[in-house]
Amino acid sequence: MNGAQIHLMLNHAPLFATLGGVLLFAWALLRASRELTRVGLVCLVLAGLVAVPVFLSGEPAEERIEHAAGVRPQSIERHEDAARVTLALIVATALAAASGLVLLRRRAEVGRFAIAILVLGLLAIFQTAWTAHLGGGIRHPELTNPASADAQPSSETPVEHD
Repeated sequence: MNGAQIHLMLNHAPLFATLGGVLLFAWALLRASRELTRVGLVCLVLAGLVAVPVFLSGEPAEERIEHAAGVRPQSIERHEDAARVTLALIVATALAAASGLVLLRRRAEVGRFAIAILVLGLLAIFQTAWTAHLGGGIRHPELTNPASADAQPSSETPVEHD
């Protein structure tokens, strides 16, 4: 298995783990459930853990695709720049969530710290979605430039009907 395969296999995990973790954590706070709070926080920590190999496998993925036909270097660079910010936000969210788990273990309330976790998590979700969008645009220019979809000739030939 090469870096590109790892990148493609894992790249959606941070987005969905963060989204699921934030939703569970918010629901847990509304329900005042320590068990759900713990599950939401664990999801956020796992998102941070999986974000690291996704980021690290980005460079090997770039090396395999950067010279492919139709791939624009500026698309890769925009995705890479966004990925750095995404990694920082997801790791910050994971560290805050880990701190929340420590508080729960000590039987303390997460309290106002919960707001910081939710804000970081929401920022991470939006940034991760943007990074994913830019990554998709590397091989799918119609995602980042709708005019390119119109400019591409269709591979389908029209069928005449009698």
